[in-house]
Amino acid sequence: MRNRENIEHEIEVKREELAEGLAELKDTVLDKVNVKKRARRALARGKEEAVELASRAQETARDRPALVVAIIAGAVTAIAIGVALKRRRSR
Repeated sequence: MRNRENIEHEIEVKREELAEGLAELKDTVLDKVNVKKRARRALARGKEEAVELASRAQETARDRPALVVAIIAGAVTAIAIGVALKRRRSR
């Protein structure tokens, strides 16, 4: 049979665990409710991803200049065809 001291010790340990769990829950709820903080984090993540994407694009442009020229030429051609078709339809 457990003695009184062991039971009191177990109760104290459980209280501490409960307090820690409640503190974590409180922090989690406050983070969920704090929309400004979440928006700032999302913006920072977006900026980091944009910087990474730009860096990769620069590397690709350096490594494969012919590919970049072909992409630009294709885009210019598509725009020119679009403008030509619009003019033709408006006549």
